[in-house]
Amino acid sequence: MNTFGHTVTDHGDHLRLILTGDVDFAAHAVLAEELGALVAGGRPVAVDCAGVTFLDSMGLRALIEGLHAADAKGVAFELADPSQPVLRVMELSGTTELFAIRGMKPEDSGLSRRLSCGPTGEEDDSGRRSQRQDSPGAIG
Repeated sequence: MNTFGHTVTDHGDHLRLILTGDVDFAAHAVLAEELGALVAGGRPVAVDCAGVTFLDSMGLRALIEGLHAADAKGVAFELADPSQPVLRVMELSGTTELFAIRGMKPEDSGLSRRLSCGPTGEEDDSGRRSQRQDSPGAIG
C-alpha cells in the first residue's frame, strides 16, 4: 500500500511542498510532475521532508531532477527538515552535498561530518563546516 501524500502551501516568498509517507517508485512520477510544475512557476521551492517515512532511489531521483530543473531555471530549491530515512538514503548515495538543507542537525542525525558542509567550507569551533542553510540563496 502506497502511503505517499503531498501538499503545497504558499508562504508568499516561496512555495513549500510537504511530503508524507513513502517516497518510492510508486510515488516518483507524481512527485517529479509536482516538482516540475512548482519550479516552472519561477518561485523558490522548499521541500519539507519531515514526514517522509521511506525514501528509495526513485524518490531520490525525483528530488534530484527537481533540483536540476530549479538550477536550470535559476530558482532556489531546498530540502527542509529531512527525516532520518531521507538523511540515511542521501548519505548512502553520496547526494547530501547536492542539496541546500534547512533544519538538519548533524549531531542529532548520527551522520558523518561531511553532511554539514556548506558552500563556504569554513569550519566552526566544533570542527563542523557551516551548514548550507546559511548560504545567501537559502529560502526564508
